[in-house]
Amino acid sequence: MNDILNFRKTFSGAASEGFGTKARNVASTMSVNDVVVPISGNLALRQSLANDGIYPGVEYKVCSLTLNGEEISTISDVPVNERINIIARIKPAYRLRDYLERTDWPVSVKPFEDVPLWLSKTTYEAGTMLGTLELAFSYVSIAAILAYFVRFTYVPSESMIPALNPGDVTIVTRTMSFGPLKPKVGDCILFDPPSELNNIISKIDQEGVNRPTKGQQFLKRVVAVPGEAAGVKNSQPYVELKNDVSIIKDTE
Repeated sequence: MNDILNFRKTFSGAASEGFGTKARNVASTMSVNDVVVPISGNLALRQSLANDGIYPGVEYKVCSLTLNGEEISTISDVPVNERINIIARIKPAYRLRDYLERTDWPVSVKPFEDVPLWLSKTTYEAGTMLGTLELAFSYVSIAAILAYFVRFTYVPSESMIPALNPGDVTIVTRTMSFGPLKPKVGDCILFDPPSELNNIISKIDQEGVNRPTKGQQFLKRVVAVPGEAAGVKNSQPYVELKNDVSIIKDTE
């Protein structure tokens, strides 16, 4: 419950300052002891800032502010035309990895000249959470789509030998039964058994014969399409194709 309340509080506070490119630059209201986050999308500038100990995306505490050598407590009281001369001394708000740590904290930076955008801690955390949620939603969406259109199927019986053997695992893709997507002769399809077949299986079950296929889907090869007739003569399957008869030699 507390996590939910903190989540709502963070987003409520950040909403007033905007998100992304509309986020408010807090450089003009920066005060001593504030926690701010430098942001830069320019790779060359990011490297230059990092060399000076200013890592974009890292939270920094404002240790001091000076204007022409005199300490001030906040930038908001300084006239706009003089703010470019302000120097801030900042250090990370938390311990960094060893290879990022420096011995000269806090470092000096000109807020209005060196860094293009400063975000408040609240806005940055809200943006990070929002980005994480979007990424998680993307992964879940992709997984859901794949789960809907693609599935793995275990072959339990010998009915598809020699093409498929018992114990084989096949990848089945879902398709639509219209236009060029309709199953064609030669395709292997996974389908629910028709009600007539279920009725036959149920009748056999009542006679005491166990049928493991009951309630399962069938994996079979298409030998005929609507408009064609299929059957068995002399133990040999066949398909009638417009007054012609095609013998199916491979009985898979």
